[in-house]
Amino acid sequence: MAQVKVLLIQKLGRGSVDRVQLVKKVGNTFTPYDDEELLGGRREIHVLGMTLTPAVPRAGDAAGAGGEEAAEHERLVGFVLQASANAENSLAEPLEYEVVRVDPPVLVREEPSVRSQSLGALELGQLVVGYCGGGWLRLCDGGEPSLDKGFVGGWVFIGARLANTKSRIHVRAHFSEALEVSWKGFPDMQRASYSVEWKVAKLSDTHASAKPPCPPVVVTEPVALLSGMPPGASVLVRVVTHLPAEGAGEHSGGGGEVRIFGPWDEACASKPLPPEQDEGQKSHMDPLGKVRGGCFESGCWAYVRPPPEAAAAAGQRADAESAQSVRCARCGQRCADHAPGTEG
Repeated sequence: MAQVKVLLIQKLGRGSVDRVQLVKKVGNTFTPYDDEELLGGRREIHVLGMTLTPAVPRAGDAAGAGGEEAAEHERLVGFVLQASANAENSLAEPLEYEVVRVDPPVLVREEPSVRSQSLGALELGQLVVGYCGGGWLRLCDGGEPSLDKGFVGGWVFIGARLANTKSRIHVRAHFSEALEVSWKGFPDMQRASYSVEWKVAKLSDTHASAKPPCPPVVVTEPVALLSGMPPGASVLVRVVTHLPAEGAGEHSGGGGEVRIFGPWDEACASKPLPPEQDEGQKSHMDPLGKVRGGCFESGCWAYVRPPPEAAAAAGQRADAESAQSVRCARCGQRCADHAPGTEG
């Protein structure tokens, strides 16, 4: 969708990439599309933030519009160049991306613009390195196989075709209504933070959401617990890395920070809890025999003790220390994070 936005601005010769929003109508409200979402078979898209112009052309408008269009195109390219420079100044080394889709072809261009001359195309599974900015990647020497020398310094639109290898999601634990996920991240960057987003995937199209994305979970370590999922749902998860931009100017891309968008990776929550595991007082007892209630952090209405085999696999013991860390089979939060009730 980011590419659609850029093309729309270039075609109409007005609007700015940081103001224009592509949205869909959901009931009586508008929900923005994600930049990485594909256009697919959509025949109608609503646009917000586009400056209006007179409906009746006047003398000299054509020349003026052409000049405005060229100026806006130059501004958009400058935005990408500055954002990429911020990334280079802020990172110790180029970012690594894997080519995960080649339909349409992943073209390398002389400049970060679809109008720019194509230098060739990348191959499926190829690893490339570079600095991101404004949805584009400026290619550097390296990668696997080694990048064609003619592509060094060229630009590739990231979209859903390139995946940052340090942002790929791995599932560490499944719960009925939650997932614990991790990714490589940037442990050497002390000021890095991460926002993890998830949304329910449509069965017919794993790159489209069935409802608006849920509020992101913000963490400072490359691990997060995502709660509130429909039991057994197939979900899409991605992480966005936020780094302070070194030497970012007033008009720098990203508002003074470098943002590294990971791909939407598919995962699945555990199946719904069987009735026998969620009914009766014993189902809600911690290892010390105390009934546990709801959890504020996740919105879970009552703690559910994990099956014996799950507890054994986790090495959990019935003592005071382990009672604090036993995790709810529903939301994945610690037993101690659930409100204490009565003794069993």
